[in-house]
Amino acid sequence: MHPLPHPALCHKIVRSPAVVVRRGKATDQPIHHTVTLGGPHEVRKSATLETWWRTGLRVHGIAGSLKLLQHCSRELRVPELLVATCLSLLAEVYSTYLAFKDDADVNYSALPWKLRPCFRLEHGRSPIADFGISQGRVKGRSNRLQTWTYYDPKTETRTMVSNPEQHYWIYFRTISGQELTLDCCSYSFGMEACVDASKIVEKLPPTLCVPGCSRIPAYFRSSSDPADKYPYDLIEEKRFSVMQNETLHKAIATDVYPQNFPKDSEEIKIIRDFTERVSGKPCTEIDMEILLWWRSHGSGILRLVLSGRRWLEWDRPTLHSKNLYDNIEKNRSEILKGAKDPKVYVTGFSSEEE
Repeated sequence: MHPLPHPALCHKIVRSPAVVVRRGKATDQPIHHTVTLGGPHEVRKSATLETWWRTGLRVHGIAGSLKLLQHCSRELRVPELLVATCLSLLAEVYSTYLAFKDDADVNYSALPWKLRPCFRLEHGRSPIADFGISQGRVKGRSNRLQTWTYYDPKTETRTMVSNPEQHYWIYFRTISGQELTLDCCSYSFGMEACVDASKIVEKLPPTLCVPGCSRIPAYFRSSSDPADKYPYDLIEEKRFSVMQNETLHKAIATDVYPQNFPKDSEEIKIIRDFTERVSGKPCTEIDMEILLWWRSHGSGILRLVLSGRRWLEWDRPTLHSKNLYDNIEKNRSEILKGAKDPKVYVTGFSSEEE
């Protein structure tokens, strides 16, 4: 189990504001929060929230403590997560390869292959011409922008994990020129709106789910939408194409047993170079290992959705303005969807994680 690269997840919490949405207007200044850290503490090895943030349970209750834990977790490795997601989309939607026949016995001397169907993404009736990762800034509108700094008094260091001046999201462009954005990573800036994914999650194998995944923070917007429809603005400064990046096309095979790819292989080098261009920082061996796991995990889910044509069963998504933890007793069964360990209800993570 790798150490989590977040100060609040490897220290005890001494003091923290509540994680709540703050309403405002576009002219309001950002709200800057400071979380004061205590001694070293590996949050994933703890059995209860009390050992991580003792005063939090008394002041904010279980729900407030879990929301801080969720907030910190969602600040982690955003560029790597988006790279993995886009690679999964590229591989599963836009590539075709040979796959085993569903009803065939495996015979390695004469493998029974079939050609997998091809798919494409569309918005309305307009096919997607390009997609990739945007980098830019977040600006508050009806929600006030919030930033979080983690202060360690022992070392007198202050760390900001998520920077609203360097935010990342996924863009799509249709052949008709319409621009679309999907932002699932602005939760930590006080933009709390969630898509209800429970009908999708309940049909997936439990091994592909994690607790709380039935309600996902997401904002999907179109260039034709009115500007005041959303509680914040995204100001793009750079974009990195995935769909039109022919070099990345050579690396989509890393989904199959990614641990078997040598660290110095061409595929790994291509993904690392692209990730470093997006994030502007070195992609470590641990970052790459986690990115490849996310990539494989995402491909597994997409294959189930595509092979079963499950998207045809989906209705318009239900949106929630509240977090699952805001009414923890009422939402207990939804929080636990995909949880292998019931203690996740209390702690927000599995104590049996290896």
